Amino acid sequence: QQGNYDKAEAFYNKVLKINPNHQETLFELAQSCEKLDEAEKAISCYQKLLKIQPDNGIARYNAGILFFNKEDYKNAVSNFEYALQLNIISDLFKYLGKTYQNLKNYDKAEHYLALSLTKNPDDIEILLSLGDVYFDKGLFEEARKCYSKALIIDDKIVEPFLKIAKIFEATNAFEQALAYYDRALNLKNEEPEIWMSIINIHINSGNFDKAVRYLQNALKINSGNFIMWLKAGECQERLKNYKDAAFAYEKALSLKQDDVGLLNRLGYCHGKNKEFEKALKTLEEALAIEPENFRTCYNIGNINFQLKNYDKSALNF
Repeated sequence: QQGNYDKAEAFYNKVLKINPNHQETLFELAQSCEKLDEAEKAISCYQKLLKIQPDNGIARYNAGILFFNKEDYKNAVSNFEYALQLNIISDLFKYLGKTYQNLKNYDKAEHYLALSLTKNPDDIEILLSLGDVYFDKGLFEEARKCYSKALIIDDKIVEPFLKIAKIFEATNAFEQALAYYDRALNLKNEEPEIWMSIINIHINSGNFDKAVRYLQNALKINSGNFIMWLKAGECQERLKNYKDAAFAYEKALSLKQDDVGLLNRLGYCHGKNKEFEKALKTLEEALAIEPENFRTCYNIGNINFQLKNYDKSALNF
């Protein structure tokens, strides 16, 4: 298949050397380039063709798709709008809606996505996009209806659960948000973003015990996640479980070495555990990286004070 498209491209290029403005050849070459994932060449062919034949609706549409895929939404929308004036192509409304959505023109995005939905009422992609537009406009109930309809069609996809959870979170309905995040987690438990959404709600609500339980489970799956280890340390520290906090901070430091803030947290926890030698060693590492860090100097002074090394303590303070 690949070889056939390569041969076709070579043949069309030969034809264009003889007649550079041959419309059918420009169109066929553009399509061959698309098949070969040569988007820039395909766009160039469509643009040459459209200079000669500006009212070619299919070429306009195809060029629009290529611009859309490369996130050039201004060129995409101009080609889609032109194509719309020429003829209605089945999913043109959907692409116009998604393009205006990316351009943050939410009124036009809503208009075209709603039109697309009338033609394809069970299209989950359109329902989710329209729901996102309503969400960005602050129309949370309309957004929830779109996401809920998507779940009626297929309750085994994770996105609608996440999106409904975010609506409840945005409206401070945290218990409902947690219920939907948990359902999303049942479908995709390897996804760190879902775990962190649940964990952050518990942290922000002051439920550090619950946050720790979720972090422990999350870290069994995401053991190399720096943010999770950091959050685990912070939660354990808030719960005054300083040994567990120190363990979590050490794990975080193994993933992000020479972090002065983390070294300070770890040194502080060692101090709380009465492990003063470890505390001083850790804090001196921090001081070597950033010699004038106020917090590091203060923490070293505090440890020396507890050890009754008052002269050293006074120097640090």
